[in-house]
Amino acid sequence: MFNHPNQTNSMWMFTKHGFFSIVLSSANPKNVAIRARAVKDLEALREAFPQILDEEIILTPDRDYYARILIATTDLPELMAQLGEDIDYPDFKSELKRSHTQDDKLPLLNELWRTMNDYQHQQHPGKGLYNSFKRKPAAPAPKKGRGKKVQPEEDNY
Repeated sequence: MFNHPNQTNSMWMFTKHGFFSIVLSSANPKNVAIRARAVKDLEALREAFPQILDEEIILTPDRDYYARILIATTDLPELMAQLGEDIDYPDFKSELKRSHTQDDKLPLLNELWRTMNDYQHQQHPGKGLYNSFKRKPAAPAPKKGRGKKVQPEEDNY
């Protein structure tokens, strides 16, 4: 997977355990760094896969990602396979909504969903389920004395 120390291989991964960036270790090309912005994400990942992730969490407050775990590149395929087998839900965002440790990421993931949906429609105009999805502007308030205020509809996706 990571076969050359000068390659810029990296991956972002959203799982029910957290958000991670996986990159080749700059200190040792035989390791990958599983980086996280929140320590709780690495703790959840380590708790879910203790047979693979028994290393300590390294705090790096002066780096781009606050925390990381280093593992051998040879262990990464096993971790990825285990993460695949761990998928037991039909809808990712609904799974996070049920979570007590990851539900705080929902507003961020909704914004990412909107951004990537916009990108999809730039690439494939008129294609896809939400091909006319646009953020709806708030309905204008009626003029004084003419009816009641209308609440804007919520996004439904």
